[in-house]
Amino acid sequence: MAAPKIDLCFSGWIRGVEVTQASNNKGKKVDVSKMSAKELVRKLIAGKLFVSLGDLLYEGDDEEVEMFDFEENLP
Repeated sequence: MAAPKIDLCFSGWIRGVEVTQASNNKGKKVDVSKMSAKELVRKLIAGKLFVSLGDLLYEGDDEEVEMFDFEENLP
């Protein structure tokens, strides 16, 4: 039997995250540890780099994430 699938909504924020690794649009890991925060933010906004929300939740200085509207996932 497969694990249950659900749908949910979430919102929140994470502050003070030290980002050392991101992914490019081909899914390849990119070392961003020497990049300035300004450059990293610019590339994230432009869609040139991506970060894992799950990873960042454990790295931040301060975070608050609310999950709500849980429903079963129907095919």
